Amino acid sequence: MEELSLGGIILSTLSSVGIIGVVGYLSKNIILKYAEKRISYKFEKELEKFRGDIREKESHIALINTYLTDLSRNRSKLRSDKQIIAVEDCFKLIKILNKTNFMIEMLVRINFKKVFADKRELELQSFFEQLYLDFNVESILTEIREFNDNSIDLYLDSKSLNNFNIFKGIIFSAIAYILAFKDKTTSFLKKEDKELVNLITKFLPQAKASFEEYGDEYIFQWHSYFFEQTKVSLRNFISGDNNSEDIVNIQNITMSSRKIYNNLPSDLKK
Repeated sequence: MEELSLGGIILSTLSSVGIIGVVGYLSKNIILKYAEKRISYKFEKELEKFRGDIREKESHIALINTYLTDLSRNRSKLRSDKQIIAVEDCFKLIKILNKTNFMIEMLVRINFKKVFADKRELELQSFFEQLYLDFNVESILTEIREFNDNSIDLYLDSKSLNNFNIFKGIIFSAIAYILAFKDKTTSFLKKEDKELVNLITKFLPQAKASFEEYGDEYIFQWHSYFFEQTKVSLRNFISGDNNSEDIVNIQNITMSSRKIYNNLPSDLKK
């Protein structure tokens, strides 16, 4: 009876241990599965939040890209508009400068190298006084001074600007010659100022020999060339200019200038 009782106790104990083991195993699986699901759920939530953050950032990036694209487009349009204005201003200033065209043709015909070598500047004083009056040089200078050319310097490309500056420099040199001979102040013309000559020979190395032979005054020979180069090199061409042209009596100016030129000593003509 006692043995049976002891055996029963052992069996009962073993049964209890087995049941506890099974329960423990099942509980462990349940806990692991619960933990796995909880971790998976938390991961999915965090992943979804991460995806949402990415979508939000992508949306912000898209907005920034759109803004930058619009800004670039607006800047490009603004720059293009400014360039068109610069070209228009350039042609307006060229129209003023072109009032000196025939005047420069007169200067091309004079052998300045011989004039300076023989010190015969006074013989040309009346000639230049007449040119000054016929072409109303003071009025041209006033127009140039009052013209706002800021857009030309800011928005023209370097090639157009270089050609235009040389063209303009030749005209300013011509005006300086007229004023100097008219006012008997030609001494400063003989000073070594090769800036314009150097600029021309920089773009036209083949012109160097001509300057060495004929002197710095050979710049006037390049007036028409740089006028054409200025027009060609401008990035945009303006057509249909409706600005009214200044009424100038070219025939009278031409006849007067030729008359005073014909009265010059023959050895001072080219």
